[in-house]
Amino acid sequence: MTAEGIVNKNCLSKSRAVLILFALVCLGFVSYVTGVVMTTPFASAVYQVEAEFTILPTTDDQLIVWIQEQPHVISHTVSVKRSNRVNPKSTKLVVTFMQLRSIAGNVHFPELESVLDEFGYKPSDVVFVDSDR
Repeated sequence: MTAEGIVNKNCLSKSRAVLILFALVCLGFVSYVTGVVMTTPFASAVYQVEAEFTILPTTDDQLIVWIQEQPHVISHTVSVKRSNRVNPKSTKLVVTFMQLRSIAGNVHFPELESVLDEFGYKPSDVVFVDSDR
């Protein structure tokens, strides 16, 4: 092989190495940005759900505290209200709160149904649905 061929071969190898290095840096940057954007909460969502109950505890304090402790719930926005205007045999419970959400949607809605028995709530029919209000 001639000296000119060796120089050309070395230049191609260096060019490929630089190109590969550049591609890896770009891939790393894209992965970093995607990870930050997809996991950083960027918006808040307000939820209002309701359910009918035949038996309720004296107060809703335990439920309120439990919701406030859930991931990304903005604690001062939690509200639980009771109403039995529609059906005198049951009481409607309306739960409202705000939760920070990420673009990936990896923050889940609190599993309200999982604590109802523990806190003394007995639903009359369907458990929490979107509120009409």
